[in-house]
Amino acid sequence: MAQFEHLSLKRLQGELVRRKPPGFGGGVGRERQAHGAKISNEVAAVLDEHAAQTAGVEGVDPSLILRLEIAGLIDESEWGRLGLTVLSEDQNKTLLLFANDKELQLFRLRLESYMAGTPTGQKNPPYAGFIDAIESVGFSQPKDRIGRSLLSLGIANPDDFDDEEVYLLDVELFHPAANDMAEIFVYRLGSALGHKLIKWVFKSAGI
Repeated sequence: MAQFEHLSLKRLQGELVRRKPPGFGGGVGRERQAHGAKISNEVAAVLDEHAAQTAGVEGVDPSLILRLEIAGLIDESEWGRLGLTVLSEDQNKTLLLFANDKELQLFRLRLESYMAGTPTGQKNPPYAGFIDAIESVGFSQPKDRIGRSLLSLGIANPDDFDDEEVYLLDVELFHPAANDMAEIFVYRLGSALGHKLIKWVFKSAGI
């Protein structure tokens, strides 16, 4: 049998750092009523802005995409329970969320429970970990949908595009639950950008 020199092993000093399980981040101190009122007002403003957009475009029902800044960890499944789908998350803890429920009813119910106070026998209001981890709620802006390739060209806002330049772009559409809704999304894009481009989008998306 071949003989091999044993490897020398060193004892690890100190404690192992345990990986945090999915859930809510701690350590965010909030004054419940003030924070709850702030988030509630921001949600109301988002719904008002979305309603104004819907009323301003005849025959078009635009998607509701939220832009949230968070100060803690929120598991993606929690958003799913509220009818929200995570589209993207950047390093600055900013989330873009697609709302299946354009009234955000379940989200607002959690806010109401949180603001109602701490039930008898409990230490914190309902959903305190969830609401405390939310820094702000806003409406997604066009600049939030500009990808890394355009950013590398110095295009960070729609106004940065040069009207004299021709751009070859990939357009990514979020696929909703139903195929007929996906076709509506593509149709809207075609109406905005032109018939020839929309044929290419249909082919590349495999719809």
